[in-house]
Parts: sequence; C-alpha cells; structure tokens
Amino acid sequence: MSMRSVSFVQRLELDVPGNLFTHALVLGDVDNDQQSEFVVGTVNGLLCIFKGMNAEPWKAASGLGMVTCVGIGDVCNKKKNVLVCLTAEGWCHLFHISDVKVPTASTEKRKGSIELDKHKAQSDKTSADKEKQKAASDAEKTSEAAEQGGIGDLQPNHTQHIPANTKMVLIYDVDNDGKCELIVGHTDRIVRAYRWVDATPAETDSSGFSSGHLEHIQQWYLPGQVGSLAVNTRPDGTPMLVVSQPGCNYVELVCVWATDKNKDIDQATEQHVIYHPISTTRARNPGVSTEILGHISRGEDVSGKSGLYALCTLDGTLMLVTDDKIVWSHLVDHQLFAIAKLDITGDGKEEVLACAWDGQTYIVDQKKQTVRFHFEQNVCAFCAGHYGVDGRNSPALVYATFNNQIYLYWNVKLNKIPSASLRDVLAADDTLQKHVQDLNVNSSDSEQLRQLYRWCLYGKSPQQRPEYIESQEND
Repeated sequence: MSMRSVSFVQRLELDVPGNLFTHALVLGDVDNDQQSEFVVGTVNGLLCIFKGMNAEPWKAASGLGMVTCVGIGDVCNKKKNVLVCLTAEGWCHLFHISDVKVPTASTEKRKGSIELDKHKAQSDKTSADKEKQKAASDAEKTSEAAEQGGIGDLQPNHTQHIPANTKMVLIYDVDNDGKCELIVGHTDRIVRAYRWVDATPAETDSSGFSSGHLEHIQQWYLPGQVGSLAVNTRPDGTPMLVVSQPGCNYVELVCVWATDKNKDIDQATEQHVIYHPISTTRARNPGVSTEILGHISRGEDVSGKSGLYALCTLDGTLMLVTDDKIVWSHLVDHQLFAIAKLDITGDGKEEVLACAWDGQTYIVDQKKQTVRFHFEQNVCAFCAGHYGVDGRNSPALVYATFNNQIYLYWNVKLNKIPSASLRDVLAADDTLQKHVQDLNVNSSDSEQLRQLYRWCLYGKSPQQRPEYIESQEND
C-alpha cells in the first residue's frame, strides 16, 4: 500500500515507572474544567494524572493494585466526570476530582517527585502485599483497600470489589435511558454491566461525591476472547453494545434490563449474544485477536443510517464497516494491536488510527486515503483523543514504550489526508488564478502553466521568462 509519511514534533516526554496494560491509559476531562487530562495506571499500583505542559504528575495515587484499565465518564450520573480505575485483583476505585486549580510548575514537580519516590520505595513490597490480599477474605480486602486508598494526594472516593481479571472498561449510556452504565470486560470471556445506585439517604463527602455502590445488572458469556468494547448506533439512533471477537468479527450484546425488566440476569447468557461474522478474505487468521471501534463521526446528518465502525487485527487487517458490509479494507505488514478515532483534519469527520507494536501508525479517512506516522520506538500501549494545552483542547496521540516512558504528541493536525501536486493546489487558489488570467495565460493549457510556475519558482534571468510574460511587459 503506497502512502505518504507525516511527522509530528510537539510532544511531552513523561516518566512513569512500571509496566502497563494496553487499556491502562486514557485522555479525558477528569476534573470537569472543560480541559482534558492524561491518566495512566501501572501494574505496580501507581495512578498518575498529567495536566497541561507539566511533565510531572499533577495528582498521583499508589497502592491500588495491578491496574489493568482506566476510564473517565459520568459513572454516577451527576453530570460530572469520574475517574474509574480497575485492577486485576477485582478492585474498582472511583475518584471524584473537584480541585480544578493548576499548581505552578515547581509545585507540580515537587508533588510528582514525592509520589514517584514513595512509589519506588514501595515497589519491592508490591508482590508480597498482593499475596496477602489474595489470601484475605472479601471483607478484609475491602477494609484493607479503604485503609490504603492512595498514599499520595489523590484518594479514592469509593472502593468496591468486583470479579477479578478485568481487562477493559467502557462508560456509556448503552440502554438509551439517559444514564451511563459501567461495562467491564474480563479475560475469562465474560462481560459484566454495572449501574451506580445512590445510598439512601444519600450522603456526600467533602468533594461533593455521593455515597453509594455499583450494582451488577447483567453479564454475558462470549464464545471467543474479548478484544475490546465499543458502542455503535443503529439506523434509529439507538446505541448498540458490541464486543470484538477473534478473526475480525464481533458480537452484539442485548441489554436484558432494558428489554425485559422481569428477566433474571443470571439467565441472560448466550441467547443475548448476537454473533456478527464479517465475511472477508483479508482476515488471514480466524483466531487472530481483534479490536473494534464504534460511533465514528461522519461529520454530517446521519439520521436513518447505521453508524460507522472499524476493526483491526493483529495480522494487519484494518477495515471500515457499516451494517456488516465492508466499506473499505486495508492489509498492512504490521501487527495492529490498538485502534482509535480522531478528527485530525478539522472537517468534522473522524479518521481511523491503527497502531502497531513497532510504532507504525496508520491514519485513514473515510474514503480510504491514508498517511502514516512512524513512532521511533516499540510500543506497549497507545491511545488518542484530546489534551488540554494553553486553555484549549487539541488532538493528541499517546505512545507508551517498554522502557517506562510515555510520549504525548499534542496539536496533532493535518490540512488534508490525500497527497496533491503543486499544480492542483495552485489551481484551487482563486487569487492566484485571477493573476494568471491577468497575464492572459490559458489556464487550460498545462504547458503554459508549467512554464509560468517554473519561472516564478526558479527563473533568475530575463532569458528564462516565458514569451507571454515578455509580451505583457512590453505592452
């Protein structure tokens, strides 16, 4: 596949000690100040929030467990975003961050350094602590987690134990009732749905967080390993919860609580998993892991149309699909492990971004026009979104490497995806074309235009001037 390469240079280099999982980093507005932040969690239990141009954590917490995924959204349905942190041991930590003041760079550095130093000092004890937690009962675990909280300036407002082996999290109104649900994917091929229930009577802490708990409302057993969670839209505009399956396929999960309120959630198993095979010869391996991305913006009125969604596989297949029909498909020689969407050109239409383990990133628009950006290191995690810099949110790409460094590229913008010749660009310039007409140049004569542009760019002597310019000067 022939395509042009692009480069991005504005970036932050962040040091985060410890390894991390693919879904343990996210961009979003955690403090509800209309500016997006970057959040990352590690396998050693460290959670860091980065804000603005500071390379040190704005807020941090430790002792959370093996963080597998993080998410940002209105989990409690209070019109305020909440930070959700899930661990492999089954701990679900909710953080309600109400402090929107941005400390100075010196304060940021001091706080961040203190947190990282504390975390490094405790890293040797992490394995032993995990073994103790596994041996304890659920009640003892809850008490221990409440006492641990976070050792830094960031403390969880709510800690709850759910089934272990969490892999990914999605916060979205999947039943179209105006309230968000928490959808969790597990490594044992199970997806569970939760809803926040306020305590009666509702109590609030000093930050304004209402007490309550997450109530389990449904679970689904999938035929294949869970790749990723996404939400797409049906022709009537209602959301559809989908999960990617091996071999470039996906399943639709039916929300029983929304269709039959008397249905027992324990019976909502296989019969509420609708399999959607995507027939294609481009999927070379029927067992290859697959990622899915839904609700891709078309930038126009799409009433009566199904949403666009994209799939990528580890063997290099990337495709755009609607109504189970392939719009376009790419086959590349890189292992694509992560997929994201982002409006890089600013035209309202979101492009599809697919990242490979070696840092190769493909940016494809909805017409299959493609550019690529090559990050110089191997990548263990990737995400895309918006990041707040200088009072505004700008498109951003985030790459996590295998040597405890994260690179955040901000202000990632392109004028257009397809390549174009200089002649095509100049032909679209109305001001330039007016000057061409003033010179009595035939705009349909490609040879005359070529001579004119050549002389304007490289001509140095009168002998190199085209004849029609000489006649114009003589007149």
